[in-house]
Amino acid sequence: PRYYQTTELGNINMKSKIAAVVASAALMLMSLPAFAITNFHYVLTGGYNAEWFIDATALTDEATLNAGIAYYDVQGTFPGHVPSYLADVFFWNSTFGTGGFTLVDQYSGNVITLDLSGAQLYTGLETSPTLSTGLFAFSDGLTTYELSVDLCNCDPVPEPSTWAMMLAGFGGIGAALRSRRRRIVLAA
Repeated sequence: PRYYQTTELGNINMKSKIAAVVASAALMLMSLPAFAITNFHYVLTGGYNAEWFIDATALTDEATLNAGIAYYDVQGTFPGHVPSYLADVFFWNSTFGTGGFTLVDQYSGNVITLDLSGAQLYTGLETSPTLSTGLFAFSDGLTTYELSVDLCNCDPVPEPSTWAMMLAGFGGIGAALRSRRRRIVLAA
């Protein structure tokens, strides 16, 4: 009678498949956030509509005493930006009159998308600011804008590297499950 017997090569092969599945699952899980991140959620309406998130625990990328603070590569939706999901955001201090903010598309040559005057959107010193929440009015001199700022436990738009890592994990699991186990057929 014929029967199947797994050889040492088969055992090694199975161990490597299991290791590949575990490694792929770990890679996939690393790409997913362990918990929801608390973000400041900004929604701008008026002559230009945009939405963005700033991590509540993020440090500023730039701080100039009595002038303002900046966050670079902020994720959100910025129509007209290349890429449309990133912008640099500058919040201005109201020491010299009014506060306000500026959206800059640095990947298109530091093009200023919007420069608005109005409320100061943070309190405290620029070296340790506290971002403000609420409903704020802004103007560019011609158009009035409204900015809603609140805290949310949500994730911003995932980075492309996060998607790539997750897809690599799925691909690794699929490849490991697809490969066949080698068997030797022995005749008795």
